[in-house]
Amino acid sequence: MTELLPIGMGISPLTVDDLDQVPDDGWRYEIIDGSLHVSPPPSNVHQLVVHSLYDRLRTRCPKAWFRGSRRVRASPSTDGWCPT
Repeated sequence: MTELLPIGMGISPLTVDDLDQVPDDGWRYEIIDGSLHVSPPPSNVHQLVVHSLYDRLRTRCPKAWFRGSRRVRASPSTDGWCPT
C-alpha cells in the first residue's frame, strides 16, 4: 500500500532535496513525478515467502545462474525482525 504525504505543501513539485525532510523510520520514500509516495516496510510473511522462494530457486536452478550474485539481504520488516 502506498500513500501520499503532504511534504512541500503542494506548491511546487518535490525534488531529491525534499527527501532530506522525511524521517528515517524504515518506510520507503520515493518522489515520483514530483509527488512523495510512501510504502511501508515488508511484513514478516513477505520476508518468509521471499526467503523460501530464494532457497528453492538456489537449490533447483543451475549454479551458473547465481555466479557473481551476492548473499540475499532481507529488508527490515514491520517489527524489525528479519530472517537470515
